[in-house]
Amino acid sequence: MAPLLFAVVLSLVAVCVIDRVERMTDGSVPPDHDLHRVVFLSGFFVLGIFSWSLVAGQGRQLKGLLLLPVIVGALLAALYMLKAHSLRTAARIRKLRFEREAAECSTVVQRDPTNWAAHLRLAELYEEAGDLERAREHARRVCELEPSEKHRRRLEALEKLPRQVR
Repeated sequence: MAPLLFAVVLSLVAVCVIDRVERMTDGSVPPDHDLHRVVFLSGFFVLGIFSWSLVAGQGRQLKGLLLLPVIVGALLAALYMLKAHSLRTAARIRKLRFEREAAECSTVVQRDPTNWAAHLRLAELYEEAGDLERAREHARRVCELEPSEKHRRRLEALEKLPRQVR
């Protein structure tokens, strides 16, 4: 029972570390980072049980009990922080690329409203960003300017996607 309790307490400390790391790096990490959270917490849980078992074999010396979790915990926290930072940086880069490309394509569309390639790229960009209404709008414009089976199927696929709720 004691190893399990120790592991739970260590995991609760890990939850506090996750919260602190996310505050230090300006908000929560992207949703695909949940797996890393689970691995981090599982690592602390296993570390707790392993530490207790290791120390129990040494007559439960407090020094052995505290040293191993602190060292491994610090390493896990550092790895978690690096991963959270890299994911957040990648998300910022994707956002900046989207903004730059969307601005460039919008400029082209303003200069030449009949440029179907710019409308097509805007439709793709907005679909990737999750703005389906604007994606549909530009896809319709592509079908008007450059009617083809490929563009029509693309528009139909966009039309089948669920409407956004605001």
